[in-house]
Amino acid sequence: MPISPSNLTFTHNNVNGLSSLRDKRRDVFKFLKTYHPSEIYSLCDTRFQKHQMQSVKMEWGSDIRYSNNGAQSSRGIMVGFGRRFDKEKIGRTVSFDNGNILLQEIFHNNTKILLVVLYGPNEDSPTFFDSVGVAIRKFMDESQVDFLIITGDYNLTLNPSEDTTGYRNVNNPMATERLKLLIEEFDLHDIWRVFNPGVRRFTYRQKNPTSQIADGYPEYKQSRLDFFLISGNLLPYVTSCSINYGHRTDHSSITLTIDFKNFKIGRGLWKFNSDLVRDRELLDRTNKTILETQL
Repeated sequence: MPISPSNLTFTHNNVNGLSSLRDKRRDVFKFLKTYHPSEIYSLCDTRFQKHQMQSVKMEWGSDIRYSNNGAQSSRGIMVGFGRRFDKEKIGRTVSFDNGNILLQEIFHNNTKILLVVLYGPNEDSPTFFDSVGVAIRKFMDESQVDFLIITGDYNLTLNPSEDTTGYRNVNNPMATERLKLLIEEFDLHDIWRVFNPGVRRFTYRQKNPTSQIADGYPEYKQSRLDFFLISGNLLPYVTSCSINYGHRTDHSSITLTIDFKNFKIGRGLWKFNSDLVRDRELLDRTNKTILETQL
């Protein structure tokens, strides 16, 4: 797709580790840029260590931001910008020293976008999504945001009946319910599913154990663990959202393209102030108004 000033394309991929394999790292970087040209790339499960990041930046060839898991070569997130992406559009970065969450502010076409990249835990950990919510609220309290985009490998699916096959059990159900609360709070939409109702496509695949196959399960279990959640006010500007072929990983990459050529500046992303529910006077007035209206 030709890049226009109003277009902004995001590509995400779980890369299954790039720390110790320099040839793989360069090959994956080249593949993504060649076959999925984008302004902004996000990678998870990078497994980089802090001392490597200058070399990684040189190999990437332009600006990067990252969240690594301390001194450990595990987990990890990287956001890489395309060569032609204007550095002045790169805003504030909030990263956590655990390799699981990174928040990146982006300026584009007179708008401010908050991109959240996450790498969900393998275990059923609803508190992880509590942490994501706290980080987003804090950022929005400090800075006005027009649009919110969350992407990553969530390690769960929103609708197991449509988004998984070959699993013995539902993956991380308590964490899923906690994520759904965030979706409701921030008016988020699974944009690939919006474009593809009822379609079964997957972003992750793994061979099932022989014993499970003997019990009648398929040879591979598959699921759509990687997806974009976008704020409702961004829906009119999305032109495409796709699941792509993977390369040297068991995850497919995903791509989102938005076009702001018809964008008109509005009031920004609304967020409910949860402190209001503890305002007794306000609650009493609200309840009284509801009762009077019913009468």
